[in-house]
Amino acid sequence: MLSVTALGRSDRVPGRTGARPGDLLVVTGPLGAAGVAFRNGRYVRPPLRLDEGRRLARVATAMLDISDGLAQDAGRIAERSGVRCVIDAERVPLAPGATLDDVGFGEDYELLASTADPLDFHVIGRVEPGTGVAGVPVRGWEHFR
Repeated sequence: MLSVTALGRSDRVPGRTGARPGDLLVVTGPLGAAGVAFRNGRYVRPPLRLDEGRRLARVATAMLDISDGLAQDAGRIAERSGVRCVIDAERVPLAPGATLDDVGFGEDYELLASTADPLDFHVIGRVEPGTGVAGVPVRGWEHFR
């Protein structure tokens, strides 16, 4: 068994429940690098998005890291916030050599956020009334399936 505890302090920590219709969906960087590395039998070190996370935390209504695939993690925001996340696949920034299938692999650890102010991050979609995720294939890692 392994147990880890992290303590810290923040003025504002957006969770998964605050996304609102009209918000934009943004990511902090290119996706799919971990999927490409896995396909090629290599390891890629996940990026540290500490500065980006601090900046986004000031304006995000919901936020989480993309560890289980874009659609899977967008689905978590959609479910907890009671909204629909619509992703424009053409706007998703891809790592070199990556495809949308690689984005479903997960392990990218970029941040996905909903916000009215995208700052200078990649806008990949929007939040609408409804449920679920649209625009990208819904696949990714499901821990207890």
